[in-house]
Amino acid sequence: MHSLSTLTVPSPLPAPATSNDDGFDAHAVRAALAQVLTSELFCKCTRLSRLLRYLVEKRLAGAGNALSEYSIGIEVFDRSPRSYHTGEDPIVRVQVGRLREKLQALYARDDFQGDIIFTVPKGSYVPLIAQRDTPAFRPARGNLLTLEPFSCIPPDSGSAAFTRGLDEEVSYQLFQEYGDTITLQTAGAGSAVQAGLLLQGSVRFAGERLRLSARLLRVSDRRLLWSSQSDRVGVPSIALQEELAIALCRSLPAGLLNMRETAGPQK
Repeated sequence: MHSLSTLTVPSPLPAPATSNDDGFDAHAVRAALAQVLTSELFCKCTRLSRLLRYLVEKRLAGAGNALSEYSIGIEVFDRSPRSYHTGEDPIVRVQVGRLREKLQALYARDDFQGDIIFTVPKGSYVPLIAQRDTPAFRPARGNLLTLEPFSCIPPDSGSAAFTRGLDEEVSYQLFQEYGDTITLQTAGAGSAVQAGLLLQGSVRFAGERLRLSARLLRVSDRRLLWSSQSDRVGVPSIALQEELAIALCRSLPAGLLNMRETAGPQK
């Protein structure tokens, strides 16, 4: 029987807000957006401003789950549906990366007075909307993340062994990210999850191809906060376990990684 490993990690940013979802009024969100777009850092950045407005409006319209690299390329950057291929044209990935950096720089300024802030987590195009300078926004110790052992599909002995090793590698890589903010506990199979967040997923095998699917749930209401898939081709190995675990941990939502630079283990 599998057991659950419970890790103490910094509290994440609250789930993305809409006009009627997490308590943020649409008018207040749009006012905060206008404050960002008219700021010194954004007022001359036409592309980034258009991108941020598009993402926030999609979130407010309840269409955040429909956001994709392809749709953003077509609707924001005017790529042609006939010729646009995300694998050949990285414009969306590049511009979203620049948007993350620009927002981080803006909110770090002493003269910025906004109450509502926007972030775009790595591995996602759905913006997070949060109240600034509140306990919900500030990272804090003590919020529990339960790592549920990944399921193995199909459950043959070789695949199961690789999946168990991946569980161990993910636990290790989480420690590398959070250092002494992690507390490991062991609960018997079937025990109630006492954590705020649950990380679960599966590993599917088809010949030399495998797919790791992961998702982050808020335990209180089972709300899906984030999901990711990674495909690899190759013989299952320790090196592949390490590669997948590092990619997974680094792609977790930004709010979960807020303390990485200050709380990581001493090298």
